[in-house]
Formats: sequence, C-alpha cells, structure tokens
Amino acid sequence: MSSTHLSQKTLQKSAPISSESGDRLRTGALIPEWIHEPEAAELLAIKPSTLRNMRRERRLDAGTHWVYATGSIGGPVLYCIPAIREMQRQRTIEAVQKELMFAEQDRFTSGMERQQQINQINTTNAPTTNSMEMHPEPASDIDGRVLTGSPQLGV
Repeated sequence: MSSTHLSQKTLQKSAPISSESGDRLRTGALIPEWIHEPEAAELLAIKPSTLRNMRRERRLDAGTHWVYATGSIGGPVLYCIPAIREMQRQRTIEAVQKELMFAEQDRFTSGMERQQQINQINTTNAPTTNSMEMHPEPASDIDGRVLTGSPQLGV
C-alpha cells in the first residue's frame, strides 16, 4: 500500500468538522466530494445500512447523490456529501412545514368538533316544548284583564 493511499484512508476515517469554507476532516483536509459508503455514513451521522436503504429506496438520486465508482452496475458506490446534505436540509424544511400545516388543521378541526359537541349537548339537554309553551297566553289578573309590564310587589 502506498503512503498516499494510506494517508487518504486515514483522512477519510477522521471525524468531520465544519468550517466556513466547507467541511473539513479533523486533520484540516477538505472532504472529497465523492466518498465511499462507510465514510459517507459516518460524515452524515447515519449507519451504512441506512445510507444503502436510502439509495435502494430511491430517496437518493443516481448521478446527483451517488454514482458507481467504476460506472458499472454492481461496482463500488460513491456518495456526494454536499448534495445529500442539501437534500436532507430541503426535506427537513418540507417535513416541518407539513407538520405545522397538519397541526394547524388539527387545531381548527378540533375547535369545530368541540363546537359541534357543545351544540349537540345543548340540543339534547334543551327542554322539550309544545306549541303552548312556544306561544304562551298573556298573563291576566283575577278578573281576566291582561297584565302588561312587570308586576309590582305590594308592600
């Protein structure tokens, strides 16, 4: 194994750090754009099997997020970390926006359902009325005269 190859392997296994000029390994070397699966998984903080599943389930786009290193099906796979991170960022934003939208819909729906339940309870608990109660006869005194206004209490 040549010293160049050995140093590249050592660099790729180092933990990443972030800087303004891009991602760097702890050694200070820039992370290559296309890297092998174990290193890519480590840099993305996911398991290699998760990264493989993302590729197989077509959540990662061929040519953008991953390529066959030899250009042949079945060859070793390389991953593009910046493209995958951008995809993760976009999907995170979309997921949070959907979550907020559903929460707002649930809050609105819950309010409507509560109001319907209140109306239903009020309707079932309302006293039953017949036509006499709907249109009561005016109050009258002993002589049959219709009383108007509020009655006054005698002293």
